[in-house]
Amino acid sequence: MSEKRRNTTGNGRPPAWKRRNHDTGKLTIGSRGLLITNAVSRKHKEAMQECLTILREHCESVDPSFGDVNDKQDASSDAVNVEDAIKAELEQNKRFFDRFVPGPCLSQNLNVVHFRNENDVPSTYVRDIFHSMLHERTYKPRFLCRIVPYDVVCKAEGEPFTKTLTALVAREFPLSQANGISEKDDGSEPSTWSLSYACRNSNAIKRQDVLELAVQLVGRNYRVDLREPDKLIVVEVVKGYCGLAVISNYKPIAHFKLNISRVN
Repeated sequence: MSEKRRNTTGNGRPPAWKRRNHDTGKLTIGSRGLLITNAVSRKHKEAMQECLTILREHCESVDPSFGDVNDKQDASSDAVNVEDAIKAELEQNKRFFDRFVPGPCLSQNLNVVHFRNENDVPSTYVRDIFHSMLHERTYKPRFLCRIVPYDVVCKAEGEPFTKTLTALVAREFPLSQANGISEKDDGSEPSTWSLSYACRNSNAIKRQDVLELAVQLVGRNYRVDLREPDKLIVVEVVKGYCGLAVISNYKPIAHFKLNISRVN
C-alpha cells in the first residue's frame, strides 16, 4: 500500500492550492486609522498586538479615566466579588476594541487598525507616540516596524483625489493656494513641508502627479524641506484607494519606524 499523500511541499508549507488568501482587506471611504507593517515576515498578528498595546498605553497616559468602566457596571480593583471584577475587565476591553478595531490584511506585511471614535485623530496619535518614544523611551516593539496614519480616505483617481487633497491642504495650510492665498505680506519666515508617497497593489496615481498637485495647492507661502519639514503630507495608495494625512513636527518621527533607537 502506498503512503498517504502529504498536503505539504518540500519546505513544510502547504501547496499553493491550499493556501488561503489573507490579503482581502482594503481601505474604505469614510474610515481613518493606522497602516502598520511588521518587521518579521509572517508575524503580522504579533505586530498587531504590539500596536494595540501601544494604543492602549497611550490612551491611559493622556486620559487616566480611559480604563474606568461606566457607572452602571462600576467595579474597583478591590472588588470582593470575582465575577464583578471579571465583568469590569471585559467591559474595559470591549470599550477599547470598540474604539480601535483591527482590520483584515491589506497586502503582504501590511495591516490596518481602524479608529472608531470621532475624537481620535490618527495623525495626532502618531505624532504624540513618537514624541513619547523620543523623550521618555517608551514603547519598544519587537515585531512592529512602522505605523502610518491616514485621517481621510478617497478613491485613487482624478477628481475624488484632487477634491480630498485640496480640502486637506486648505485645512492644514492656512496660507496655501488651496485657500486662495497666493502671496503673504508679513515677511515672516515661511513654514516648510514635504511629501511622503507610497503605493501598494495599485498604479492608479503616479508619484509625479501627486507631487505636482501638492506643489500647486500648497503654493509659494510654504518652503519645501525634504529633511526636517514642519509638516509632512502623507499619501498612501492601496488597492485603488488612497489614505491621506498631514503630520506636524515630523523630525522625531523618522519615516514612522518604531524599531529604531533615536537620540536627540
